[in-house]
Amino acid sequence: MKRILLTIIMIAAAGGVLADDVMDWVNEGIEAYKKKDYTEAVTNFEYAAQLIRQMKGEELTAALPEPLKGWDKVNSDSGAAGAAMFGGGTSASARYEKGNASCEISFTTDNPMLSSILMMFTNPMILSSSGKKLIRIGGEKASLEYNDGSGEITVVVDKRVLVMISGYDITEEDLRAYAEAIDYELIEKLSDN
Repeated sequence: MKRILLTIIMIAAAGGVLADDVMDWVNEGIEAYKKKDYTEAVTNFEYAAQLIRQMKGEELTAALPEPLKGWDKVNSDSGAAGAAMFGGGTSASARYEKGNASCEISFTTDNPMLSSILMMFTNPMILSSSGKKLIRIGGEKASLEYNDGSGEITVVVDKRVLVMISGYDITEEDLRAYAEAIDYELIEKLSDN
């Protein structure tokens, strides 16, 4: 009886591994590589990489804040598609609304072009010359631009993750509250993975 139970557990565990889409694409890529079908191998490995980015994006959504009192979370999204215009990467985002007011929060990481963009956002000379105010949010260096009910807060976490908080028809206090409500410790932890 113990052997049967152990066999069932092993089959169930193996089934979980076999059902993993990432491993399926990696294994197909390896088989294509062995057959010297390099185009197919690259396609399969890139597909596996995109799936991994999507999973990491889903993990990043846990760092998105709950809606402020009186606000509603309209939608949230994660994956790799949102960062495609910057050359790929991982992303997570959410949109919140309260009447006509809205706030969008996005995270972008794992992007080859992002490092040069992040240098601009972390350079105090560039930020202050562009009219942005230097602030601290969640213990991180940040910049704020706010005019006539619209604004944007930019935070760079661990020199690898770009966090953007954009608000329209929103008070500066609510914009800052959303920025402060983000779980920056979780973002930093996930960016190390």
